[in-house]
Amino acid sequence: MMETAATQEVVTDKRSHHLRVPVNAQEKAVIERYAALTNQSVAAWLRSVGQGIVPRSSCDLKGIEDLLRINADLGRLGGLLKLWLTDEPRALRFGVGNIRDLLHKIEGTQEKLLAGIEKFFR
Repeated sequence: MMETAATQEVVTDKRSHHLRVPVNAQEKAVIERYAALTNQSVAAWLRSVGQGIVPRSSCDLKGIEDLLRINADLGRLGGLLKLWLTDEPRALRFGVGNIRDLLHKIEGTQEKLLAGIEKFFR
């Protein structure tokens, strides 16, 4: 395949041209936040947006898995509480102390879930 001058220029161009875009502090913060959400540098994000490319958000899949696991824990703990509240004969062996412990675990798990969710919105 024969390379033309235009093809060669694209291959060898090392992004030596710079654009200056004045922004205020609030605009700078917004641009930096969007770049971080897509896991790109500010320059890469601005280059993409400037060319009409819609950057995709890069989610923290591990973080999402952790939140799903915590949510499942809440479901299991809630199931135990429901079992006790329905006067199920199997639940008679649980005393009030056990139920207080269970409620404390539910509260702690809810706090973990909220802390995990807050990480996504910083």
